[in-house]
Amino acid sequence: MYFYRIIIFLLTPNNQPAAYKLCIDTFRCLMVKVRQKEPFSDQDIQSFQTSVDEWYQLWMRLEGREGCMNYTHLLGAGHVADMLFHHRNLYVFSNQGWEALN
Repeated sequence: MYFYRIIIFLLTPNNQPAAYKLCIDTFRCLMVKVRQKEPFSDQDIQSFQTSVDEWYQLWMRLEGREGCMNYTHLLGAGHVADMLFHHRNLYVFSNQGWEALN
């Protein structure tokens, strides 16, 4: 609950508050999903990447090229989905381990 209040207060410009809120809410859901402990099926990975693609399009409309950072690129380019197809789960990797796979 407090997370959303902070997002609304700090991260939403006056001209597009709903779009930024949707974008951040979607990103948060994606991060919860990618950290799941259970192995991903092929269908789960395809569904995850479809959601990532929708989020990435919105993010790029809001932030443009300046908003494309390392992790947004990993998601938007499908590298995370590729790692999921290979490993079936990224939960066992630390952040350093995840970056070492790139």
